[in-house]
Amino acid sequence: MTTMPFRSRPWSSQRSVGCAALTAVLLAALLLEACADDVPTAPAEESAPALAMMTEDSTRVVIEPHWLTLDTIGVSDTLTATVLDADGDTIDDATVTWESADTTIAKVDTAGVVTSVEFGKTKVTATYDSVAAYATVEVAKPLTDREILEIFYEATGGEDWTENENWLSDEDRNLSTVERHIAESV
Repeated sequence: MTTMPFRSRPWSSQRSVGCAALTAVLLAALLLEACADDVPTAPAEESAPALAMMTEDSTRVVIEPHWLTLDTIGVSDTLTATVLDADGDTIDDATVTWESADTTIAKVDTAGVVTSVEFGKTKVTATYDSVAAYATVEVAKPLTDREILEIFYEATGGEDWTENENWLSDEDRNLSTVERHIAESV
């Protein structure tokens, strides 16, 4: 009886890697990739507000969260605006108006509910009287398995790995040295 050797995806490895460790490294790689530009993607502290203007009487508008990522087209999430007086107390009856800088990317309704329309980034502004604040809204494309692999490889110094052969190629990783030699000589 002849059995065929099992062949997995070209980029698979025969070595098992702890799922939790791999997930942590991938998340770190994605975070590094997200921080590659000069735009903040996470608050410096938990309560970091959106950028706000102040009036002469020190009234200001604060939007939470200051950065909103929607993971595909057609999904919604809510921004919340708080209007603060000169003492930093909330003005309870304050009504803000919402506006998207680019409605082809994201729309916002009167309650601050943002709905993604197309992939890209835009700013959503909340205005109270003459005071405004904005939050960045990003509609992000989901990454393919291949893109995640490339980010992982680059973020972890893959070119310096001792066994980095074929990580970014379509060659079958599960071929033995003998099988690879035979395949190359054909």
